[in-house]
Amino acid sequence: MRFEDVPVRPTAGQLHRLGSHVPFSLGLLRRLQSAAGALDRAAEDAISGGSSAWAHVLFVYADDDEKDGAFAAAYVDLSKAPETQVWLYASDEDADGVNDGTAVPQVDRGAALAASWSEARRTRMRSLVGALLRRVRSLTAEQAPLVEAVAAHCTTNVKINMQEGLRHVLAPNVTAKGTTTTTAGVNGSVTAVYWDAYDRWLFRVADIPPAPSPVDGDEDLVAVRGFDRPLRWDVVRQPDVSLIQSRTHIPRKEESLLLVPSVALRDGNTLIAWAFLGVDGSIWTLHCEEPFRGRGIAKVLAARLIRLHNGIFSKNTGGIDDGWSHADVSATNPQSQAVCRSIGGQRAWSCAWIILNYDSFGDDIPGEWT
Repeated sequence: MRFEDVPVRPTAGQLHRLGSHVPFSLGLLRRLQSAAGALDRAAEDAISGGSSAWAHVLFVYADDDEKDGAFAAAYVDLSKAPETQVWLYASDEDADGVNDGTAVPQVDRGAALAASWSEARRTRMRSLVGALLRRVRSLTAEQAPLVEAVAAHCTTNVKINMQEGLRHVLAPNVTAKGTTTTTAGVNGSVTAVYWDAYDRWLFRVADIPPAPSPVDGDEDLVAVRGFDRPLRWDVVRQPDVSLIQSRTHIPRKEESLLLVPSVALRDGNTLIAWAFLGVDGSIWTLHCEEPFRGRGIAKVLAARLIRLHNGIFSKNTGGIDDGWSHADVSATNPQSQAVCRSIGGQRAWSCAWIILNYDSFGDDIPGEWT
């Protein structure tokens, strides 16, 4: 195997390698594009920096010489705890068959997907991802005492985003949120202390519905069904953050919300709906206040977010836009699923947020990452 550990920002070669695997690699690719500068000065309040001094970009290749061979990759930033600290992707996740990078793939989900893979494929995934996880554990030992503000969140467990098929390979016996499970896996066992699955919805940006007509020629105003006055387009600003944090159970730091692009609607000066384009390129925290629901606002908001801001990720590809956007939506959230469908989204595979215990990863193999 061949190993790469690049601090802070990815290389152009790493971005290109992931770009050749869209849409399967989309979450990690977008996270690395953010780290490479796609989000710099993207938000209204001018917080920039999609990476940090603690970040590492890890790649493991199955073959030292094979340019198109299997690999696994991760973006690691322990300073982001309690938010997601690791985005992980393995090329063996890709659906079999030819995909030109523009069609939404038809993929089995979760256990069915993992069961469809050969034992050799699953073994290779465990080997490659196991090397990544061992490196994450060693980085934790080095960094946790220094990342004082979040050390309590990252010294024993790590929150990882991965595809559900891969999750089934690593921890097939995790069956419920909050369940602690030890299972045969990467280095004898992987201990999961939390797991939650989401549906990955894919959008072709070219298929996103057009903007509604402006009110009296004013592009900043939008008419809302069943409402007697227009609402005003805006962005999320620093005084809005505490309200937004109170409306979601997902931990979002103020600095994270002000880093990424946003769209918002106001009734006068009152914030009534908002959405963000996250560091992984997904729709974050789409929300509409209760009195304004059922009027099509979420659909208009999500479409505007993608139309206005998804192109920022082409900064890292010489202006070439791959044309993809995505959202990760809970299977128990039919309202958000309906919004995705209304703007042309198609449900593809499942992904998981899983919290794993470091001690189950095992130690670095001497010389592996040097």
